Parts: sequence; structure tokens; C-alpha cells
Amino acid sequence: MKNITGQITDIETDGVLGRCNQSTSGTKQLLIDSIFWGKANLTEKEYVIFHELGHCALNRRHLDATNTDGTCISMMQSGNGSCKMIYNAQNRRKYLDELFSQ
Repeated sequence: MKNITGQITDIETDGVLGRCNQSTSGTKQLLIDSIFWGKANLTEKEYVIFHELGHCALNRRHLDATNTDGTCISMMQSGNGSCKMIYNAQNRRKYLDELFSQ
């Protein structure tokens, strides 16, 4: 996970809470929206950080597959798919296991 920096900043795109930018030199920058960060609880912050690190550190793409109950199979969901993302203390381990299983 070297060459990854992080910053809390204004992200102008509506609905985007975080982003992973990669420069041509290979350095990656994890950006988190400052308005989201100021309002989010610890679980919400953790989810967004892990999701963006999935992009930056693990090179994961979005995955919008659903479980039979309509919840997302992966925390790498796009937010534009048909699955419902529920991340909490009860299912945290399941989502983290899936994140690192790819």
C-alpha cells in the first residue's frame, strides 16, 4: 500500500463520497468529501475508507451483485446498482472477508 496518500477535501460531484485518483507516476491519492466526513459516524467513515482503499490498494472495481435479500454482495458496490448497501457491526466481517478475497 505504498504510494497512497489521503486527503479530506471538497468533492464537487453530487453523491460522490470518496475517490481514488492515480497519477501517471503511479502515486495514488485517496480523497474523501469533507462535507460527508463532517457528518458521518465512525462506521460510515470506515466503510468509505475501505471502499476507496479497495480501489487504490487492491485494484478492485465496482461489483453490484446482490444477495437473495437484495443486499450487496460486496462493499465495492457502485451506489448506482440495484443492491442495497447495509454495513454495520453485524456484517462487517463478511464484507471485509469479501473485500480481501478477490
